[in-house]
Amino acid sequence: MKKIKALLWGRIYLWIFRPLYKLENLYPLWRLVNRAAVLHFRRFGKKELSLVEKRIISELRETGVAITSLDELFAGAPTLSELVSFAGFETKAGRVNPVKPFIREFLEEKPAVTFKNPFARLALDERALSIIGTYLGMSPRFYEFTLTEIRAVPTRTEREGSMKWHRDPHDLRLCKMFLYLSDVAPENGPFTYLKYSNYKNKYHHLFPQVPPSGIYPPAEEVEKRIDSNDVFQCVGKAGTVVFADTSGLHWGGYVKEKHRRMLTAGFIPPKSFLVRQLVYKETGEELSPLQRFTALAPENLTSRNVYIALKKMLMGEKSVGSHITGMKMGV
Repeated sequence: MKKIKALLWGRIYLWIFRPLYKLENLYPLWRLVNRAAVLHFRRFGKKELSLVEKRIISELRETGVAITSLDELFAGAPTLSELVSFAGFETKAGRVNPVKPFIREFLEEKPAVTFKNPFARLALDERALSIIGTYLGMSPRFYEFTLTEIRAVPTRTEREGSMKWHRDPHDLRLCKMFLYLSDVAPENGPFTYLKYSNYKNKYHHLFPQVPPSGIYPPAEEVEKRIDSNDVFQCVGKAGTVVFADTSGLHWGGYVKEKHRRMLTAGFIPPKSFLVRQLVYKETGEELSPLQRFTALAPENLTSRNVYIALKKMLMGEKSVGSHITGMKMGV
């Protein structure tokens, strides 16, 4: 019976949801389904941008990736030493990833995020949200929040998953903010991005997403089709901040020496598909309108939610695996 259900679900996925995802990802429809978020950002997200913020937005639009630092962008925010101390890389055991034992995770699998956590304050800082909202053209949804240490992989370990060239699957555009909490040199697994591979850019049609999936093309096939000068390796000291549209081709985390410690905060258009739903416990009265929308955006009746509901019903799944299941704001 389980095999029959899986076969039936596979047909439903291929015949109904994949065409529907493709339809919803056509740019005019994509703008339409995100109209509420576009209008919200016009009303509450517009502000006078600093020169640094303008530069980051310009580089994101031009290439899909931009680099700054805590000191340059986040003056007055938690300092690097405060963040590293809170993370507890040296004092806490962390959770060993069951699939990749060389990765330790320092947030719960389904963390209840509060503003007592300086990483949450940084992820939802108005300066970061202004950059991301301006790039996406709308108020975003906060969907990913991880704090990891990747240790050196065993010699001759084959690349797998995110260590390979790939595109994230969630949407036409998305934006992640990475904060290095250790020095990251070429041997420490830096985030590496193919410039101009974001939407409507030079390499946009090179190994495109297959909605609602990403894609993992062979490295040799990518390298045949690109200018090697367009491969941007994001090395930097602890405190380096990287903004990137990870719908573009990228890889990272193949650590040959020491370790890489990093915060990842991910943001998507609210109507994105196949993402971990975030469920928040409180209303966040002390947040700005932009922060409240980003952190507390309600679920919408999209094909993505219909997809999950049908899959749960047909396959008997008990949960969908929310990345963040509780978020207490204004504390």
